[in-house]
Amino acid sequence: MSSEVVVHNVKEQGILPGWVLNKMEDLEHMLGFYEGVYLTGMTIKRDEEGWFVVLKATRKGEAVVHYTGGRSWPEIWEFLAYEITHKQLSWRKDKYAK
Repeated sequence: MSSEVVVHNVKEQGILPGWVLNKMEDLEHMLGFYEGVYLTGMTIKRDEEGWFVVLKATRKGEAVVHYTGGRSWPEIWEFLAYEITHKQLSWRKDKYAK
């Protein structure tokens, strides 16, 4: 069984609970401060193995993506915080960006 949630303009849509929005705002600020990128979107998928997150951002006018996975939703946030603060995000050019 696989489900997918695509999140764009999360604050405007108001589709996620408040505790997630607080973390999303933290994520936006951390990405801007540590990575110099502007978060433009996020794709979240869940399957029997856990969670998979694709961060979509722009850096110096170029669309980029980063992939992160984890066994649980809290683990995803821990991984992202660690990757950001330890400069371990691996941004790739977003070949699907319009």
